[in-house]
Amino acid sequence: MFLIRRYSELLIEHPVKTKSISCGIITCLGDAITQNMIAKSSKNNSHHDNTTQQHSLVRSLKMFAYGTIVLGPILHNWFRIMEHAFPLQATMNAQERARTVVKRVVTEAFSYSPAIISTFYLVNTTVDYYMPDSKTPSYMDDFRKNGESLWQVLKFKFQKDFLATYDVSLKLWPFAQAINYYLIPPIYRVLFVNTIALGWNAFLCKRQQQ
Repeated sequence: MFLIRRYSELLIEHPVKTKSISCGIITCLGDAITQNMIAKSSKNNSHHDNTTQQHSLVRSLKMFAYGTIVLGPILHNWFRIMEHAFPLQATMNAQERARTVVKRVVTEAFSYSPAIISTFYLVNTTVDYYMPDSKTPSYMDDFRKNGESLWQVLKFKFQKDFLATYDVSLKLWPFAQAINYYLIPPIYRVLFVNTIALGWNAFLCKRQQQ
């Protein structure tokens, strides 16, 4: 109870900082889950190499930085935009509240979701291109050796992964956000998203490493 109370206080005192660090931790945990899954899968593969079984701290730190510096502030401001664009008022009846939630969910599915997926691949592919680590996908080395530009790498990455990722997001986030907007108090909405995002981030990190 003390931790929950203290976290609530921090959300009020330092909303952006608290939400950003929370996002960083969750994104880092998602990456750790992905690395662990890949390592276990590699052990069952007779053609495995040691690189796939070793945890990359650099990779995890990259994901922590992405969650803290990029994702956290974006989430904080996105929820503020939703509050202003489609306010949920205490005087609303159940039908009006449901309509407002649907507006938020639909708007998010066709604007925020493709934008944040694009941001994830844009930022992390750029970082991998200039700062490779042991988990950087092998095709990245091939592109660099062949003198391919970052633009060509990004084009390849988006063609390979964007639509598949967006398709999965449409099967998860509209339902999660309907619950979030309808039941969760505004101050805890980023925390709720972060909780759901643990598995989502593991999925994203896996696609980024492929």
